[in-house]
Amino acid sequence: MDIETFEAPRAGRVFRYILRDGSQLLRSRAFVNGQLVYSSDCPDPPCHEEFIVPPNAAGEMLQVMGEDSRGQTISRDFLILGENSSNSGGFSAAG
Repeated sequence: MDIETFEAPRAGRVFRYILRDGSQLLRSRAFVNGQLVYSSDCPDPPCHEEFIVPPNAAGEMLQVMGEDSRGQTISRDFLILGENSSNSGGFSAAG
């Protein structure tokens, strides 16, 4: 299973990612500092996901998680940039 992103998450803006290579139903969840901010079930991967990052979350950690019907899981952590940050390629993903 894999999580593909195209740019860093920014406070108050839409964050998009693709959850792929899972088996059947995929559950996608996103947390900011441990609080659930997004949840979706996708019956037919790859799953194209998007949600608005909370506007007051600059400098916080975003965790994106995926789980498939076989119990495989994946998780990626991202630092949330400010809404108008000029740093377009310097985000880090670990997981």
